[in-house]
Amino acid sequence: MQQRTAFVLSLVLALVLSMTAFAAPLEHEGSLEFYWDKGSQLTHSEWAKLKYDLRKDFGYGFSAGLSISMSPSDTGGQFTHEWDGWANMDFGHTFVSLSSWQEFTGANFLMADGNKLKGGPGAIVDFKQLDNVAIQAHIGNYWNSEKESVDGEEGEEGHWIQGMTYTYGAKATYDAGDYQVGLGVQGWWPEHEDLLMGGFLFGSTTLADGLTLEAEAAYRTDLEDWRYDPDWNYWYVGEYHTGKAFTAQASYAKDTLNATLLAAYKDPFFLMKSWDDPQTARDHYFMKEWSGVLLALDVEEEVIPYLTLNGSVDVLLGVEDPRDDSNTAKDYDITTYGFSGKASYRASLGSTVSAWYNQYLSKVVGVGYDTWDWSLEAEYDLTNKLITLGAEYTFVDGFTAGATIEKPIEGDFWYGAHLKIEL
Repeated sequence: MQQRTAFVLSLVLALVLSMTAFAAPLEHEGSLEFYWDKGSQLTHSEWAKLKYDLRKDFGYGFSAGLSISMSPSDTGGQFTHEWDGWANMDFGHTFVSLSSWQEFTGANFLMADGNKLKGGPGAIVDFKQLDNVAIQAHIGNYWNSEKESVDGEEGEEGHWIQGMTYTYGAKATYDAGDYQVGLGVQGWWPEHEDLLMGGFLFGSTTLADGLTLEAEAAYRTDLEDWRYDPDWNYWYVGEYHTGKAFTAQASYAKDTLNATLLAAYKDPFFLMKSWDDPQTARDHYFMKEWSGVLLALDVEEEVIPYLTLNGSVDVLLGVEDPRDDSNTAKDYDITTYGFSGKASYRASLGSTVSAWYNQYLSKVVGVGYDTWDWSLEAEYDLTNKLITLGAEYTFVDGFTAGATIEKPIEGDFWYGAHLKIEL
């Protein structure tokens, strides 16, 4: 542990000292967060991170750099670090980007986030030889290690998959101004395993002044069916499924009115977004392996000067969770609708009063008051009978402190405080 920390710190020091030789600017960014709550002591956060970016521009379209981030984690104060080296080469009609951590997706619009290939060393090449046509190609690899669903003693062949996995992809887009169409492919090829891939077709157009339409279709052969083996106490991919998904979204914007209508369908195990603490019905639909149809509507309008109303409605049709019963995250009873509403009024320059109501897995009503320095919130969870009060104060830009209190109607209250510093 100490040797690894010393190595990383030595590397950073060497890079800083080399700045005089490369004449490249040193940039840093990050944040520190300190938390304290009932029953705990003052601790650091995994977001306490310091990041250094080094870059050198050689001219004529050639540049290279190295990024390093360091942070103590929440796992016993263990020191963690990440790094990424990159090089860009611009040949005019061809742009080449090499990186030690490269991600790619052949998808677009709503499906792009949940359909990325796993990151690792790789290259992306952009071809710009044709007018209004953008062509992008990717090749990369990463080290794969995961367990299979086969019988046998730990360590036997077939019980572990280990080896290099190769990734590839390509995407082409034609932009005609009033409309855009494109297609993409991607895949990954584990050593001694079958090729797994996906294909995407997407397009957008302006139907009328302020009215746009986006649509996308996808087909994948690598949809993962995760299961749990209590005997061996591990998670594994039971099998890979094939499936398709479709999305269509119409957006309208005119004067103070903004509205969006979304329709989506996806087969079992198809993910459209990466996991990120889902709150609404559409969040759960996008981030989970559910199958079925989603209809979602968002409306925002400034009804009178300084008063803005927001509303959202989500409806799930024929949605089911196809995951195996051994998967402890499987949802057996899915709530098929959710909605929310919010009203915000700018009472004066720099101060806003708001009130909201959200309903999906729970019913929550809240009010808030924001100024240049203060942010105050109060919420009541009608389903779980929980009161939450929060306050945050900004001393100066980038230096903020806050406190939170939670009190169930029946039970002890919880409190906590935090300090956030932007570096």
